[in-house]
Amino acid sequence: MAPRNPFSTKGLERVPGPKAIAAQAEFTRLYAPYPPTSPRRSSLQGTFEPPRTPVLPPLAVPGTSFSHSVSTSSEVPAPAVVEDRDEEIPDASSPDSDPGSEHESEPSIVEEPYPRFPPPEPEPEPSDSDDSDDDDMPKPIERKICTPPDFSGNRDETTKFVRLITLYLDVNSEIYDTDTRKIAFALSFMKEGTAAAWMEDTIAFAHETNLATGRPNGYGTWEQFLDHFEEAFNPIDSAGTALHKLHALKQGNDLSEYISTFKQLCNRAEIHSFNAQKDYFIHGLKPALLSKLCNSGDIPIEMEAM
Repeated sequence: MAPRNPFSTKGLERVPGPKAIAAQAEFTRLYAPYPPTSPRRSSLQGTFEPPRTPVLPPLAVPGTSFSHSVSTSSEVPAPAVVEDRDEEIPDASSPDSDPGSEHESEPSIVEEPYPRFPPPEPEPEPSDSDDSDDDDMPKPIERKICTPPDFSGNRDETTKFVRLITLYLDVNSEIYDTDTRKIAFALSFMKEGTAAAWMEDTIAFAHETNLATGRPNGYGTWEQFLDHFEEAFNPIDSAGTALHKLHALKQGNDLSEYISTFKQLCNRAEIHSFNAQKDYFIHGLKPALLSKLCNSGDIPIEMEAM
């Protein structure tokens, strides 16, 4: 329904004032920009009602007099009867239809200059402060027990050094879990004497390029490293050297140390007979202890009992 115009001057002649002009302009601003409403169809009559637009009175110019009237007649011209029928849609498969005309009327599809979805953002670089799964796992702790001493190349200390290195690696097997780590740990104790020169040669050979493969030679396996090490530092005559030391072995203040050294030298000299071991053992004892042993009259027949 059209809004009522409060400024209608039907049958009157007057000069509008400033307030009336301002109100008229406001009324025009509010209702003039809107387009007419679309026709509404009556479901009962089957016709369309014409749109209704507000009727605006003419704006009076100051200094002039006029008279006008606004038609309030409710008579509306009879609308044209629209037949309600379905239009036939041409079949695309029929030969009479022109497919080219349909494509001409359809709007052309313009490719988008940019992809519909933006590219994924690059993942942030991991930083030290970021938490990861590896940080949650407990790290193994190195147990620094039985740390081997530095090896200078003394051949008499070769076996002892290898055993201490092996023991340390067995205790910390979770840390030194590769052959390269084991070899690097052993080389770190060769800083003096002939062992230092052998260590430098070993590292230089590992970094040299192999002409056959085109890659560095590497350190090899742990077993190969031990074979090369013992070949380089083992006594030339291990059995003969041990037998010579067994002849010169004498008991000191500590009897347990004498027994331990005696067993070690017997193993190196490959002496396993009780009679031979008994002679060497008695020969190295102190005279006072040897006298008590001989006067007791009860000499054991096994080395462990003696």
